[in-house]
Amino acid sequence: MRCHIRLLGRAGGAVDWTRVVWLAGYNPEAEGGRGHIVATMDRARAMEFESQAQAMACYLAVPVCHPVRDTDGKPNRPLTGYAIEVTDADVHPLLSAPAT
Repeated sequence: MRCHIRLLGRAGGAVDWTRVVWLAGYNPEAEGGRGHIVATMDRARAMEFESQAQAMACYLAVPVCHPVRDTDGKPNRPLTGYAIEVTDADVHPLLSAPAT
């Protein structure tokens, strides 16, 4: 199943289900291992993954240049600073949003 990563907001923050922002690019090695994302509101420009597993591998990627967080010794996964939703590339995102 082809899919995209939808950025919902900062992890632990409020989610605005009506705002649709897609991951268009991601480099976990950038900024000394702090990572750099490119976001877009145009789904056609979003990164496309061949499977949910591939999307999750991107989300959980650990930079080689800084694999462990200094603060707690856990794996450094910069993109996990964002809450995400992995969506089917062929389904409109607002149709899959949970009722509030």
